[in-house]
Amino acid sequence: MKKIIKKLKSNSLFMFILGGLIFGSIGIYGTNNYQSNTIEYSPTDASWEVSNVSEAINSLYSIKTELDDIKSIGDATASQILKGKTAVVKGSKITGTASSTKQVSGSFTFEGPGDNEVETDSITFPTSGYSTLKVTTSNYAAGRITLSIYSSTGTKSLAHNGTVTIDVSNDDAVTLSCATDVTCSGSYVLTP
Repeated sequence: MKKIIKKLKSNSLFMFILGGLIFGSIGIYGTNNYQSNTIEYSPTDASWEVSNVSEAINSLYSIKTELDDIKSIGDATASQILKGKTAVVKGSKITGTASSTKQVSGSFTFEGPGDNEVETDSITFPTSGYSTLKVTTSNYAAGRITLSIYSSTGTKSLAHNGTVTIDVSNDDAVTLSCATDVTCSGSYVLTP
């Protein structure tokens, strides 16, 4: 074997061919390596600013990392998002089932005629989309007012002072009625 190698080394034609193969291979490798990084690239999305394959690959990897981060965030549930609205939570699309998320509060006043005469006044307001109604009457002398609240759960009454909370999730409307000979006032809060 040593003799064969020695003979080949002394053959100038063989050495020339061998050298050409080695340098040619290095040149082809270097050219391919260089060209892969200098190929011009024009993405269809003009806002994606990459000019060659290497930048495109790095950009895609960065986008994948951002998407993985997005898939790990969020803790809302369908019942906490407005009905018909959509959101992405932990990478999954969810559609809201909740009604209005706004708490509504207000006050009411019924003016009685005085002179120990009794007059009944009432107001009705919609409760659709809400779960509870809290009604609070102001501080009055005992026995002078009776506030009644009419809902699907029945009639609730408040005397001169107090608070009552009512389930109104199945009501389209609730009526507050006051029989009094003095000013009857208070406040209400509707909670989703």
